[in-house]
Amino acid sequence: MNATARGLHALSLSELGDDAEAVKEAERAVQLAPMDSEAHLNLAIAAQRTDMERAIAEARRTIELGPENFSAYQLLMKCLVESKRYNEAVAFGPEWLAVSPFEVAAHSSLAVAMAQTGDVSAAARQLGYVMMLQPNAEEALAKLHQIVLSLAKAPDGLQRLRDIATNAPDSPRMLDELAWLLATYPDSNLRDGTEAVRLAESACALTDRRVPALLATLAAAYAETGDFSRGITAGEEALKRAQAIGDTDSEKLSENILMALRADLPYRHKPEQ
Repeated sequence: MNATARGLHALSLSELGDDAEAVKEAERAVQLAPMDSEAHLNLAIAAQRTDMERAIAEARRTIELGPENFSAYQLLMKCLVESKRYNEAVAFGPEWLAVSPFEVAAHSSLAVAMAQTGDVSAAARQLGYVMMLQPNAEEALAKLHQIVLSLAKAPDGLQRLRDIATNAPDSPRMLDELAWLLATYPDSNLRDGTEAVRLAESACALTDRRVPALLATLAAAYAETGDFSRGITAGEEALKRAQAIGDTDSEKLSENILMALRADLPYRHKPEQ
């Protein structure tokens, strides 16, 4: 049996849960082809449940021998995160992104590692890339929401939110999340109408002003700067869009915002935790 056949056999054994035999078979494959990137990857896969250190070492060796072996990057990051070696994962992330800049899993895993090291601002940016590449990534949006709210409670929360906004990728949902908080948060120390308008306008431009929820945020942002006239115009546009597509949530939100703005009052919203 050659190295390739033994490697495939090892994977089959691993899938069946026979980790010990899978490792032995993968080791035989490596002995037959010590410079074969795929053979080392199969050994890493076989070892990950019983010997994480070895799995990490073999995944690194896989990348050394085959920098184009994209599966090895994902496996190595998975092993680093699962073994809570978050600093190593953060250091490795850019290496993975250098070869796979549009890989959602790379940005998502790096965000997890960054958050665990305490760098939530950097984690937020990575989540923004996830949502830019995969607009319907609800889990990423939920994580971003929690990060933004945690920063809002920090003593330097406004500055940290501004820092994220300055480097935010072109993800309409991320821009909207930041704009909404900066425009509507009850605590005046966390609001920045000018920045909210910039972010909301960018989100609307990126979506050709087709998303009523983003237009509603823009309306609230204008109001925070005192520009109620433009706010009402944007709110009415949001309402019409929502009615046209049957978006009842955005329709109700637009109506509530318009009610405040027509009374020359900015819109306030207490965020859900």
